Amino acid sequence: MGGLFLIIYKYNRCLSLGNLRKLLFLVLGVCGICSHVFAGNVAEIEEHNREINYLKSTILANPANMEAKLKLGRHYLELAEEDRVARTRYSQEALGLFQEVLKSTKYVEESWIGIGEAYILLGNHEEGKGSFQKAIAYNPDSLLGHSWLFMACVLKHEYRTAIKEYLKVNEIDSKHARALLISMGVLTGIRVFMNFIGLLIVVGIVILVIRHKKRKQTAKLR
Repeated sequence: MGGLFLIIYKYNRCLSLGNLRKLLFLVLGVCGICSHVFAGNVAEIEEHNREINYLKSTILANPANMEAKLKLGRHYLELAEEDRVARTRYSQEALGLFQEVLKSTKYVEESWIGIGEAYILLGNHEEGKGSFQKAIAYNPDSLLGHSWLFMACVLKHEYRTAIKEYLKVNEIDSKHARALLISMGVLTGIRVFMNFIGLLIVVGIVILVIRHKKRKQTAKLR
């Protein structure tokens, strides 16, 4: 499951950056074609630690700086992905920061998504799902919110809901929807992936049948 956490986080990071090329190399890395992608990146961890120290000093000077707390939470989540041993501690640190930012009524969507990510990393998929739903309630067109909710539903084997969320992601941005589906398929395992695809095909067939019937009815009216 650790690999799935990694692909979810890395996918959404690439999504927020709009960098599909980086995502492509990530998927190739999962397949073993570019295995060095997953080598321990010491420089990246050191960079996170430097940013964390800077943000902590910024917050110490101005405790009301919610943007700094939000950024600090994101860095803790990234460290949680890099360090499995300390994953729980970093995730809890991030969770506390996002909850604090949320109370200030600033960065509501970002806070709920961060809270959801932290819960997913802590293994609490139900709370994670609920948090992503709250992010979507705040912003119905949240691409990250729907992407994360899709992934949470896949983790919970709630495929019908996952399909609805996937279709919403596709409606917002079809390129990211395709990348998301590939990412999910690579690391959730062939059985889960095929179950999801099978259900998606059934839904597609039903939609086509309904459209065909509507066309026939329209033709008769003419």
